[in-house]
Amino acid sequence: MYRPTFLSSANSVTHEAVDDMAMDVAGLTRNLCATYQTTTLADAFLAAAISGWDEAIDDMRVMLNILQMDVNYQDPVRGLTALHGAISYGHLSMVRFLLHECVAEINIQDHNGNFALDRVENLDPITRVAIVNEYIRVSRIETPEENPPRRREEFRSTHKNGVHIHGRRC
Repeated sequence: MYRPTFLSSANSVTHEAVDDMAMDVAGLTRNLCATYQTTTLADAFLAAAISGWDEAIDDMRVMLNILQMDVNYQDPVRGLTALHGAISYGHLSMVRFLLHECVAEINIQDHNGNFALDRVENLDPITRVAIVNEYIRVSRIETPEENPPRRREEFRSTHKNGVHIHGRRC
């Protein structure tokens, strides 16, 4: 997968642009595209997801809230979403942001038929487990009736010789 080289910046484009109230949407878009060395806002959005910068999350918030980007935007060439990109490079903070704050769709396939979670196979085991745990957490939030959290409940069972045994089950 192609990984672009980004300009390094001590401060996020977002902080500079949002602090300057005279900045218009076109200027903000130009600055974001220049920061991520892209020609379109959609490409800048995907580039921010794979950049690994802490400031990229702030930039993505601006793109989503002010510039009305779709969190589930798919690259027309490969069908990748920001979630595909963040997982591909193992950026756990970006994955958390996309899953929990942006509520990115987890069931989008790229043009090869791969889901974003399929991209964990090339990551180190610790990052892989952390990302899978985020997916589990999100799937429980989205469908609580299908995947309820396990609770300890009182139960009674009958031992084979008729004696009742009280206990707890998880």
